[in-house]
Amino acid sequence: MSALISEQAYLLHGRPYRETSILAEFFTSTQGRVAILARGARRPKSRQKAALQPFYPVVVSATGRSSLKTLQQIDLCGMAPPLAGACLISGLYLNELLQRLLPEGEPHPRMYTVYEWALTHLSEPGELEPVLRRFEKELLSELGFAVVLDYCVASGEPVLAEAWYAYHPEHGLRPVVADGRGSQRSYPGAALLAMAQDDYSASLTRKVAKVLLREALAPLLGDRPLHSRSLFLPPPVFSS
Repeated sequence: MSALISEQAYLLHGRPYRETSILAEFFTSTQGRVAILARGARRPKSRQKAALQPFYPVVVSATGRSSLKTLQQIDLCGMAPPLAGACLISGLYLNELLQRLLPEGEPHPRMYTVYEWALTHLSEPGELEPVLRRFEKELLSELGFAVVLDYCVASGEPVLAEAWYAYHPEHGLRPVVADGRGSQRSYPGAALLAMAQDDYSASLTRKVAKVLLREALAPLLGDRPLHSRSLFLPPPVFSS
């Protein structure tokens, strides 16, 4: 018998499939990332089309024995946050990270809660970068690649505000001598400690966090670029 799923979910990505269908990837509340085929969803009179939009909370029902399910029903269960401009691009960035990095079919209920938190805060007045950086940190932690920011993993020594550190995705932080002449990227301890507390009030901390977390995500994303990043302006270059 085909397995039935009925889940609260958000659409991460959808692409045309054959003439009238959509191949959709959803982030579900208890089964993680799930691929679902919406047959006939591109037809002009399809009732599914309106609900197959990013950022809308929906309930999806689907069946299938394989990892690719077939959509049976989709219902809106709330309104999408009012995202536009840079907020919209930021939301698409979150979706692309989840689509690229979450293993298919693995439950990530905590990350689902973080995603809903991020969507809500992206739609509110204020800086976008603290929301994006916290989301990136939480996602890395969820995937088992937490960025330790308050001590050096290899030595166990605490990070000092007045010191400088290099970061390696596998080995974490290590102290370095930063005199402005070296080619190695390094980060000020004060900014790392602020990141550990999710305090992005200082512009230097925001710059450091953007570069360091991109460095942490790079091995997981591989060589294929994120499409959503091309919609942003080039990131600031940080150097010691």
